Amino acid sequence: MLDVLRRHSVTDVVAVVTRWFGGVLLGTGGLVRAYSSAASGALDSARLVRRGVRTEVTLEVPHAESGRLHGVLQAWASSHDAVLAGVSYDEVARFSLQVAPAVLDRFDADVAAASAGTLTARRGEERVVDLDR
Repeated sequence: MLDVLRRHSVTDVVAVVTRWFGGVLLGTGGLVRAYSSAASGALDSARLVRRGVRTEVTLEVPHAESGRLHGVLQAWASSHDAVLAGVSYDEVARFSLQVAPAVLDRFDADVAAASAGTLTARRGEERVVDLDR
């Protein structure tokens, strides 16, 4: 089963196969084939998700600018492997993004350029997130 997991290049996976003895002795080769087949079948039917470390970033934007910046942030996220995780509207529009630590400085510079230096993003915790939604 470990060979099957390695062949599929997956990580963060637990494979459990349960076999009830039905009176037929499979032998070593038969058990290897049965367990490998079960693990391979499970991986073939599973939805694989890519995961990565991302920093939570919050950007508060005046309502008058929120429509334009929403489009800018969506485009930025898709081109920089980030996730626009949510938008809420209270006193201001609040955008939540999950940004790779390696591009945080680039994000800050691009936000400053898009807002003529009037907006600053607030950084939060780093966490492992699902990137394929």
